[in-house]
Amino acid sequence: MSSCEYFMLLEKIFLNLFGFSDIIYVLGNLMWRLWAKALGDKYGLTDGEADIVCWIRTGIVLCYLLTNLVIVCGVVHHW
Repeated sequence: MSSCEYFMLLEKIFLNLFGFSDIIYVLGNLMWRLWAKALGDKYGLTDGEADIVCWIRTGIVLCYLLTNLVIVCGVVHHW
């Protein structure tokens, strides 16, 4: 079982426990699809590979955000 399948199984178990799996699942898929499109083209031979690429791009964006936050905090601190 790949890590992608494992997380999808955990997601289904978690959502079914609370009884609102359909709404959250549809919204989650929509948000993930929009976020992946916002990051750029879909790369990879399969959806799993494309998801891994999207996670890497998300990490890069988070690093940029953290770097900018530290810079702004330094500027405000020495103002």
